[in-house]
Amino acid sequence: MTRKNSLILFLLSFLFIQTSFGHGDLHERILLVSQEIKTHPDSASLYFKRAKLYFHHNEFDLSILDLDQAAHLGFHDPLIDLFYAKANQKLQKHDSALFYTNKILHNDTSNVNAIKIQAQVLFAQKDFTKSGIAYENLINKSRRTLPENYLNASMAWRNSSDEEEKINAYSIIDRGMNELGNLPVFFQRKKEFYLEDNLFEDALLIQDQIIELSVRKEIAFMEAAEIAIKMKNFSLANIYLKKSELALNKLPKRLKETTAMKMLKKAIEKNKLQLSTKN
Repeated sequence: MTRKNSLILFLLSFLFIQTSFGHGDLHERILLVSQEIKTHPDSASLYFKRAKLYFHHNEFDLSILDLDQAAHLGFHDPLIDLFYAKANQKLQKHDSALFYTNKILHNDTSNVNAIKIQAQVLFAQKDFTKSGIAYENLINKSRRTLPENYLNASMAWRNSSDEEEKINAYSIIDRGMNELGNLPVFFQRKKEFYLEDNLFEDALLIQDQIIELSVRKEIAFMEAAEIAIKMKNFSLANIYLKKSELALNKLPKRLKETTAMKMLKKAIEKNKLQLSTKN
């Protein structure tokens, strides 16, 4: 076994052990709290404590049973409804999850944890309009929003059956760019939408921006060539292909030998052959 393979095996083993210890530690903590509950069977806080441990141990049914017992014993922490919502979401009990998020939001309209669960559950239920609204609400209420919130909102709007609402998929990505900057993930998402809508010229404009942002450009040039082919602009496609090939040839040998670069080289040759028949 090579030194490199030995190192990889060691790292994989280490990660496995760390994960096992994590779940083992939770199991031990569950056992300890269970012993405490035997001593103090009327302690609502102990049942809630074990409910949280069960949740993190992926035992969602048991978590809900303990939440029920904690509630029965008069536990009043607002977090109980959040864990109800999260556990029901994990069990794909969507209506129950929404019941608890609505309960939370009735008292705290800015609870971003509840809003996020609500948006995710509505998407899972294929209620894309309400999901899009919820994701945008999440963006509005978050102190520091993440790119994924804009991306998720865009997918909710994109899946709407209302053609006018589909336009929101573009506008929420534009908003993300305005508020978080020209991140590659936003350009990529817009390009995907343009390609799906057969708006190839718009997709190519976005691809040119992706090329500009890319440190390594060989794949980005190739993707531009493929868009140009869809546009039937074969002379432009040839230009991008040549740029892709040139960028590939400039790479160090060790990078050229990677699987991805070998696949790129084959794709370049295939497209060059295809374009030769168009001229």
